[in-house]
Amino acid sequence: MATPQPGVEGSAATDAAAPAAATPALANAAVANDSAANVNGTPSTTNPATGTDRDARSTPINVDAIESGHVKTGGQLTNASQVVSGWLELAPASWTGYTPGTGRSTKLNDYEVYLQWIDTDGAISPVYSTKSHYLEGAASNGGGDGVFAFDLPTFTDAKGTEHKFTFIPTSSQRLKMWLAPGQKSADGSELFTFRPVVGNTPGFSTPTTAGAFYLAGANLQRASVFVGEAPTTEMIKTMVGDPSTWRYDDAGPDAHPGLVGADTNRVSGKVW
Repeated sequence: MATPQPGVEGSAATDAAAPAAATPALANAAVANDSAANVNGTPSTTNPATGTDRDARSTPINVDAIESGHVKTGGQLTNASQVVSGWLELAPASWTGYTPGTGRSTKLNDYEVYLQWIDTDGAISPVYSTKSHYLEGAASNGGGDGVFAFDLPTFTDAKGTEHKFTFIPTSSQRLKMWLAPGQKSADGSELFTFRPVVGNTPGFSTPTTAGAFYLAGANLQRASVFVGEAPTTEMIKTMVGDPSTWRYDDAGPDAHPGLVGADTNRVSGKVW
């Protein structure tokens, strides 16, 4: 499979994983615009076409800390207050490459990334968005290609209660980060979230760092969203043949997969 370069066809923000269940604090209204420009001042080797034809009721809130100028270098992410930062990375072929930012993986610029979190009382934040950028500084210091940074605001729920992400490693607050759907590599392959850090598996997770780092009470840094490339129809045909040649197994799951008999020739497992 060819090494992907960023490319975007349209927008799928209307497919955000969960509806916004709260209203963002008014103090953050200034960052709730929907800008798709890369304004970090460093030319990227790849700049995708952009489209922002969105339903305003489901549009994620842009809280890009790099685009706004809140963060200008990787080193500033070390102490930046209320910021969740990391890298957007193409999942490597080997498990040894899964150290956020410093593993053997391709960093992806100019893609949209989403974040949402759930407070300890069950209140759900709006969906927030940012872009991945080139940021001045080495990857060992939080910079380089593929860096994203959310300037995470407080939000107010329907009861008027204000909620703030605490950045406490032992907290039971849950966080989710994922690649905005509908984005493709330059060769046309659909990109999908494969593994987020924190969390390890897609979905909301308590602060399991897995290589990321919480500066207690201040920020989350050195996180990553690893993405994979979905195979095209032609790739699938090459690997498994034309669907007309497939044989359907209607026997159902193996009740005793651990018992291997002479006539056993099957694969059993679970989809999760």
